Amino acid sequence: MLRIGFLSNAPFGTSGYATETALVTPRLKVAGHDIVIICNYGLFGGRGEWCGMPMVPRSDADITCRDLIEHYVKEFNLDLVISHWDAWAYPDDFGYAAKRWVPWLPIDRHPLSVIIKQRLKSAYWVLPWCQDAASVLKEGGYENQTVVPLCVDTNNYRILDGLEDESGQVITHTGMKRKFYGDRDAFVVGMVAMNQDTRKNTHRVIRAIGMLKKEIPELRFMFHGYLNSSFGVNVRHLLKQQNIVDISSVTPEDRYNIGLKSSEMAALYNSFDVIALPSAGEGWGLPLTEGNACGCPAVYTNFTSMPEVAYGIGIDPVAMNICREDGSYQAVVKDEDIAAAIYKLWETYSKDPDEWACMRLKARRSAERFDADKVVREHWLPTLAMLEERINSEADVDRYLA
Repeated sequence: MLRIGFLSNAPFGTSGYATETALVTPRLKVAGHDIVIICNYGLFGGRGEWCGMPMVPRSDADITCRDLIEHYVKEFNLDLVISHWDAWAYPDDFGYAAKRWVPWLPIDRHPLSVIIKQRLKSAYWVLPWCQDAASVLKEGGYENQTVVPLCVDTNNYRILDGLEDESGQVITHTGMKRKFYGDRDAFVVGMVAMNQDTRKNTHRVIRAIGMLKKEIPELRFMFHGYLNSSFGVNVRHLLKQQNIVDISSVTPEDRYNIGLKSSEMAALYNSFDVIALPSAGEGWGLPLTEGNACGCPAVYTNFTSMPEVAYGIGIDPVAMNICREDGSYQAVVKDEDIAAAIYKLWETYSKDPDEWACMRLKARRSAERFDADKVVREHWLPTLAMLEERINSEADVDRYLA
């Protein structure tokens, strides 16, 4: 068994990275591996323990932990450091400092970023999240890789219809809509996005909702994310601009900043009919899978990971925008195409209840491919066994002699 440093957000956080830390690390521990959680976010100023695993912090000076990683490798005698974060953020020599660096990483643009390609020169092995990322890496000349998908707690993220809530009342989809929006007959398009830049296309989804306001009388829009940020878009302004404040709901800023519990997020997804995330590029797009798990067909972009991991209607890009910092590209989609995809789903919802029920179940089955127990059993454990064999046979010696 391996001694692994898992470098990511602290497992008790609410980010996607924290969610994956919480899902993966205890399962690897149960499988017999020794895990140390190295927190690049969420744990400061001291050490802790979570589910029997030690947690250690980054310093204030370096979010990548480059300044501490050699110390942690020696202190805990680590065989591997698995980072769960964007590879471009690390310094070029991180892999040498970490002894054996195994980035579990997203790729959200085509072709392979020259920055990521440079960073991976010091990687021992690479774990792309999906086949699209693996293809981009291979085309970029990187062969030492194994696909390990992100995962979802499908026991939490599930269709709640027919279950009982804490008060003993039977949960229904229409009841969830009444609880959140005061209207059991609403057709709810939900969006869950960080709003740190324009990549998620929050502005385009809001404009699409504006186009559909008169076409779909029962339309309602729910946004869960930062309402305004220095790097994102001003959601409140856009809602006013599109004249859809009256049909829109947002998560209060304090509740969003504190973070909803996973059970609260599952309830929110269960109030949606459609999950919209037609991003310019996604390493995965975890809300697509979580929404699918709760029975929501998705509107997404046919680019990068999204058609691979989501069920619903994909939108074809109409052009590509260059990412100036690294020479790669992300997709451009039209507001009208987002609106058309939402409208098509509404037509099925309103005119063919049996087909809509079938689509909800298909969304759920799509997400079940990424159930946490299944992903650990079918991807993590075989991959770690391969890496352990490679380490034991000193298959990495050529890298250090190069």
